[in-house]
Amino acid sequence: MRRTGKASDLSKRAGATMTLLAAVVLLIWAVVQGGPSGAVGGGGTGQGGAAAGADVGRSASEQPAGDRVVPELSGASREQKSSVRIASWNIEWLGNPDERSGASRGVAQDPSRLAEAIRRSQASVLALQEISPTASVDPPRSRELDAIVRALGPADRWRYVLFPSRSGDQFTGFLWDSARLDAVEEAGELAWRVPVPARRSSQGSGLWVRPPYAMKFSAGTGRTDFVLINVHMKADYRGDFAVQRDEEASTLASLLADVRRVFQDADIAILGDTNMVSATEPAGERWRRAGLRDLNDRSVPTHWREGAMDRIFVGDQPEFASSTFKVIDHTSVQSSPITPSEFKHQYSDHFLVWTTIELRADDD
Repeated sequence: MRRTGKASDLSKRAGATMTLLAAVVLLIWAVVQGGPSGAVGGGGTGQGGAAAGADVGRSASEQPAGDRVVPELSGASREQKSSVRIASWNIEWLGNPDERSGASRGVAQDPSRLAEAIRRSQASVLALQEISPTASVDPPRSRELDAIVRALGPADRWRYVLFPSRSGDQFTGFLWDSARLDAVEEAGELAWRVPVPARRSSQGSGLWVRPPYAMKFSAGTGRTDFVLINVHMKADYRGDFAVQRDEEASTLASLLADVRRVFQDADIAILGDTNMVSATEPAGERWRRAGLRDLNDRSVPTHWREGAMDRIFVGDQPEFASSTFKVIDHTSVQSSPITPSEFKHQYSDHFLVWTTIELRADDD
């Protein structure tokens, strides 16, 4: 009888143990299954809040006019990186191929090919020049950029804004990856038109026909934020137009304190198609005297034929200490090199240029 009692006790204990183990297994299973659905920002992919109100991936006709709200991603949902790449690209008359030059006239660029070049650069934000708007809405839209956004994917991740020029064409703009960076509104506006004067230069033509615009981007709460100023300066490479670029650079340099005040941030970079063929141009010297460093001080070619027109100027903040100048050109835009003429025909007369900003705790 004792043996039977002991066996019965052991059986009961074994049963209880098995029941407890089963409960633990079920609990672990429930946690594992429930984890992703409870991830901050949704999806657990770093895209988080980008879904709400995101319209960039839609065609221009589907865009609600005036929608400039950019949902923020929480710091918990964004993948933590040690650096971010900023870039600039003049995409020769995107949306208006009949204005392209030479053998490229009338040849429309393939948005998927342009998207692949952007993907190769690994840039999180790009300053764009020579964008022709293709939809009469506010804010301006571009069918070509809509297609690039869809090609970059996933849906609703990439955003852009366009800025008008005084000529009515050749808009500038910013394109950014909202999974990596937040666009920060100031006074209810996503971008600020730097108030350069609308007057004629000493050479007789208009200053800043394509006005500079500034936007602030943040890597997340408590992390690096910075202001980018997108420029597209006077073209032509004769000496008198270098004088006009100097006047444009002078007016912008005089307003940098206002940019810092408006955005309450000292981390500023100027980037774009400066049309300065040489690092020794007076315009560049103006910005150097204003405390900025020309990353393309060796005048690395950024044009398929005519020199180093595209530049990135940065301040002396720690975020820019290791920034160097890089180019996606005919040798690196595809898996195998192509000729400069092929780059011009398929992409643009300008190469894509980029640099890196270190991400750290926000210091301003």
